[in-house]
Amino acid sequence: MNKKNLGRWLAAASSGEDIGIICGADIIGLRRVEVESTDYARCQYGAAPEQVAALEQATDRRFGRLKRSGEL
Repeated sequence: MNKKNLGRWLAAASSGEDIGIICGADIIGLRRVEVESTDYARCQYGAAPEQVAALEQATDRRFGRLKRSGEL
């Protein structure tokens, strides 16, 4: 695999095809992974569900203000 074929391999993995890349003595698998923002916040930052819910509400309020003001 070289860099110019990376898009093709990523597209194949995204559509469910099994893709393995040999890296030294290891085989690295490419596969599609579903990520949910609440999982990311919890796993990467240790955010509690209440904190994620508060952030979602604050983001919704900010989005609404920006949309009403025409900035978005």
